Amino acid sequence: MFFWPAFQMLKNFIQQVKLLTARAHDRQKMAKKALQYEINKTYAHLIEVIFESSFQPLLQWYIVFPGIYALLQNGNGFRSFFNDTSFKNLLEFSSWLLSLFSLAWSFTAYNAAMKNGALSLDVNPVGRVLVFLSNLCLIFVRMNFIVFFMYSCGPGQFYPGVIAILVHTFLMGSLHIWFVDYDTTPFASSLNPLKRFKIFLNFALSFLVNGLANIYCHNYVDTKTEQKTKSFMKKIPSFERQSVFDMVFLLENIAIAIRASLYDQIPVKPFDDFHARSQLFAWLFFIHFTGLSLKLIYYKFFHIWKDVTTRFDFQSRSFYREDERVELGFARLKPKNAASC
Repeated sequence: MFFWPAFQMLKNFIQQVKLLTARAHDRQKMAKKALQYEINKTYAHLIEVIFESSFQPLLQWYIVFPGIYALLQNGNGFRSFFNDTSFKNLLEFSSWLLSLFSLAWSFTAYNAAMKNGALSLDVNPVGRVLVFLSNLCLIFVRMNFIVFFMYSCGPGQFYPGVIAILVHTFLMGSLHIWFVDYDTTPFASSLNPLKRFKIFLNFALSFLVNGLANIYCHNYVDTKTEQKTKSFMKKIPSFERQSVFDMVFLLENIAIAIRASLYDQIPVKPFDDFHARSQLFAWLFFIHFTGLSLKLIYYKFFHIWKDVTTRFDFQSRSFYREDERVELGFARLKPKNAASC
């Protein structure tokens, strides 16, 4: 696992050098190859982050949260934090902070690679920053609520949170399979049992990777399974998928907040004080909706397909684009200025 991302990064670097030094008639072929190498590099790094950085920051935040909250509440803020925190706790906090940013940046980088350069920093820097900040807000809030669930299970009870994460991973993996809607019947019946088992393992990998990638926020990881079977699958539109996934995250966070509020024997500040606990939950939900708002702003104003995104006209009760109108109940497109027959 350690050498695979480094190997993909080296291959991508070599391909970029070849692209820059290629002659004019070879550039188009090299550019397509370089794009695939960039996707492979970000995919390898994403897999490494998913398997290695998903649980470690939870344990770190579980340990350092009570001390950090107490220090930030004494009136001196971060100055008191850096003056009073021991070197060990400071290292743990720094490691957690790096893991948090690494998760957000890895998800953003993979999303940018799958957009074929439309979300790169030199082409669409504002969109890239909006996606990164949205992921950062959603991951931070989600991490806090998972830790609060662990606190509500009793002192030192970390494993119930791990079990809850595994259940959530199974749920998200199942939703991913349902939304992608694999249909292997056209070719599975003609394969031998060994190849069928290989296909099953590929689908299981897609199930596991997308389940783990959606612990903190919505992600769609296009594994090798999807890349090789695109003609045999029906992918449901991204808006519907993201809406369902984000609704699951929101409902789970609300359930955890209710559980932490009702369980009044949590020996951790601020859960022993109703006012402080309510204030903390209010801030976290504010950050959560800020992350969702940043995502909506990106799709509304900075997405590559923003100009063809349908809008709803309440007066005529119909969806429309800039040059076309979509009639309700029909799949046909009717130009806005078309003459009547």
